[in-house]
Amino acid sequence: MNTDSDITVSELFKSIEDLNDLNSEVCDIATSIASQIDSEKLISALLNAIDNSDGSVRWRSVFILGQIGSETVIPKLLKLIEYPDIMTRSSAAVALGQIGSEVAIPYLATAINDLDWGVRSSAAAALGQIGSDMAILILTRAINDSNLFVRWNIIQALGKISSDSATSTLIRAIDDPELLVRWSAANSLGKIDSDTAIAALIQIIDDSRDSNMRFGAVQALNTTASGAKITALSKAIKDPDLDVRKAAVGSLRKIGSESAILNLVRGIKDSDSYIRWITAEALSTFESDRAAHILPDLLKLLPTEFGKEAFHAIQAVQSNCKFYNYEIHQKAQTRHPAKQQSSLDTTIIHIDYIAGDKIQGDKTLGNKSITAPNATEVKIFEQVDNYHASPRDPPS
Repeated sequence: MNTDSDITVSELFKSIEDLNDLNSEVCDIATSIASQIDSEKLISALLNAIDNSDGSVRWRSVFILGQIGSETVIPKLLKLIEYPDIMTRSSAAVALGQIGSEVAIPYLATAINDLDWGVRSSAAAALGQIGSDMAILILTRAINDSNLFVRWNIIQALGKISSDSATSTLIRAIDDPELLVRWSAANSLGKIDSDTAIAALIQIIDDSRDSNMRFGAVQALNTTASGAKITALSKAIKDPDLDVRKAAVGSLRKIGSESAILNLVRGIKDSDSYIRWITAEALSTFESDRAAHILPDLLKLLPTEFGKEAFHAIQAVQSNCKFYNYEIHQKAQTRHPAKQQSSLDTTIIHIDYIAGDKIQGDKTLGNKSITAPNATEVKIFEQVDNYHASPRDPPS
């Protein structure tokens, strides 16, 4: 080959040092370079390169054609699905998935039964990218493949399609002998987000003895809020496994509804200091007055062993809300729902904070008296128009 376009393709190959690693960075490089070359000349040169006797040239050319995404190359790629070389067949399946035409589905149905598990995996991923009802049917029929990576790719593909019609297949996959497949099934059920899928995830949280699966199910419940999800996550935040509780905090934080925020307060009282801290951090991220309703609950925790984390959350919530007492905040909202009240007198309340094991005496919180050992006085402003320097941190 001696055309100018052939020289361009040669330069393209040289610019991509290691196409054996098909990661996102390599894909970006190939796409970037290809976008700078005349597309018609490049496609023509790549189609010619597919017939090269060098296998690496063939599959690299196929790979780049998939990145370009032109449907004009589909007929040539379809012929490669039964090519003798494994890498060429696998690359052709990947490229057809990237192009995304349903014309390729019958050929990918053949490829998903290929003797090589790598080709079968590529075909499964391609069907997931195309995402039609026929693709779901083919993937479902192949779910019992003998190779765990093929099954994993099938589950991933069904999750990508996110159709309720795949739910029953994914539920069956929860019982797969391989953890990788079971975990992927839970994750994919979370993407579907139907009542049936949610019920299956909740059952995992309630019944599974495998903490890895409970962890995966909790992570999968981090999409839209629903009563059933919040109920399940409220159980998970008390799970005996630390990683499951951590996942529950993350999911409740991502959902961010009023009930989710209320359940996060439970994490402040966790026996593990790490869970308490990430919960306080989660509560500190909610803007405006979404978390204002939890201030009374957090205030009650100040004279307890969970006071440090509660104090951190209170500071953040009050800073975000620009209100420093929940009852005053509510009254201001009633009088001026669209405008923050600015004429209220600034007052200071004194709150006990536990710092040791010696009895110091009584302090006052509002109209209530509480006794705290060796308490350090912490001043929290009820309401200010401008946020000033934070109160001093309580002792560690």
